[in-house]
Amino acid sequence: MSPKSKRILIFDEDPSHRRHLQQMLASDEWELVFEDELYQATQRFKNRPFDFVIACLDMPDEEGEELALWVCENYPKRKVILIANPDEDFSAVLDDLRQHKSVLGFLPKPLPTRRLLEMLDQQDTGLVGQVQRMNVIDLLQVMRMNKPQCLVTFNDQFTRTEGILYLRGGEVIHAELYVTNARTLERELKSEGAEAFNRIVQFKNGEFQEKNWQEPSKISIQMPFDNLSMNAATSMDELLNPQDPFASQGPVSVRNILLVDTDPMSRMIIQRTLFTEGFNCISLKTPQEAMAALDDEPVDLVITDTLSQQSFLKWLQQHYPQSPVVAIVNVSEDELEEMGNIGKIRLLAKPINLRKLKQLLAEISQMGFKGFLSQIGVFDFVQLNLSALDRKKLHIRDLATHIDAKIYIDRGRFVHAMYKDLEGEEAFYKIISIENGDFFEDPSFDPPKDTLSEIQPHKLMIRAARFLPVKDTPEPSPLENSAEGLTSLFGDEEQPLNLNLGEGLTSLFGNDDAPIQLNLGEGLTSLLGEEV
Repeated sequence: MSPKSKRILIFDEDPSHRRHLQQMLASDEWELVFEDELYQATQRFKNRPFDFVIACLDMPDEEGEELALWVCENYPKRKVILIANPDEDFSAVLDDLRQHKSVLGFLPKPLPTRRLLEMLDQQDTGLVGQVQRMNVIDLLQVMRMNKPQCLVTFNDQFTRTEGILYLRGGEVIHAELYVTNARTLERELKSEGAEAFNRIVQFKNGEFQEKNWQEPSKISIQMPFDNLSMNAATSMDELLNPQDPFASQGPVSVRNILLVDTDPMSRMIIQRTLFTEGFNCISLKTPQEAMAALDDEPVDLVITDTLSQQSFLKWLQQHYPQSPVVAIVNVSEDELEEMGNIGKIRLLAKPINLRKLKQLLAEISQMGFKGFLSQIGVFDFVQLNLSALDRKKLHIRDLATHIDAKIYIDRGRFVHAMYKDLEGEEAFYKIISIENGDFFEDPSFDPPKDTLSEIQPHKLMIRAARFLPVKDTPEPSPLENSAEGLTSLFGDEEQPLNLNLGEGLTSLFGNDDAPIQLNLGEGLTSLLGEEV
């Protein structure tokens, strides 16, 4: 098996159809794996992700749909092809799954060979991968520059708010803002148009997701993007009414955590988890010890089970209003949903769920949005990360050469670049010229040397623009569609001009007696009688 062959997971229990696919894809180009049990399919994927999944929707217990959705949500870089018996109606399922960018399409059984091979062979240009800690406006800028049309959702799980934006031709044409009721879990439309856009760009952190394009219900925005974003910035102060108690504080860089818990077993479990996640943790028993410790060494976050001791919480809010507080309360998960959050205190139910603790820490410390981008030009991708004003270590893989490259960015300045044996400017220009690749962000920031920080970032980007791949766009022939004639040079389109190279050009002024001679060897004589 070729090391560069594409791996395909086929999830189908029909023996005859599995044989049909095995014969159709009998080539070293494909590595086929067949599965008919959902658990085994997901485990295979976790062990070594596949490039493609062919999921049969008529599997029992809707397992084909479940696997397709699982891949779309957990491995958005991978591609899914949906198949099913044409005699059954899967329209509702297809409408839902087709929204995901990972889904290439639907094919009826028996699969048409040519169409399947076209799906497997199609390649996206640009980069694909997950970005992190990005603000909404920067993400929209890179999407509008790289995509003729785009449908993207922004989700803030803490406030249960979802924003949907429709972009076409570089402009936002529609926006919708939804809020999910905490008790009924019903989704309610709160606003549309410019009002919704203004609220969405104020989202501070969460996740975004590109969806497959579908036409909006209306065109609610007809303002140029620059004007729209400027109006949103102008109205931000008066419209901002954050439901998130930490929204006014902005993103919090969490590194040092103070844990106050009277239960020694609980304290040990939480402290061990925090250490494992890379946090520094001071573990104490009582609020009195905590007050003394905070006077000596301020912390980024306080976790405490002493919600009943109002004096300690008031002391924290008075002396350390910038430090978020997570309170562990002895209530059920349902009661916790009803309580919401108290002031600037986030709540966790007791006994503590470590997974939810990790999720909460990520929400508090996350700066900006994360999600997967596809078909993004390398130049725009680098510019996007440069504008994030954060420390970034970007791994970019050139799929044409299978070379892994790295770019180090430190808060708006380039530090170092590596591409195979190249370093610094040479490596940077080589990376910019990549046409097709993928990327991921490494949380560690350990540049081996500094080769770029002395160069102004905008100058380096201008120089790098010379190395952008040139797209082959055929020049239109001047004689193309000559049978239809040439449009009048004076703006009238009713009467096309006749082009007859054998007899010359008919006079532009309506007289047929004096044809204009066309001599390609000596150039075109001026229509007004002067040589040019």
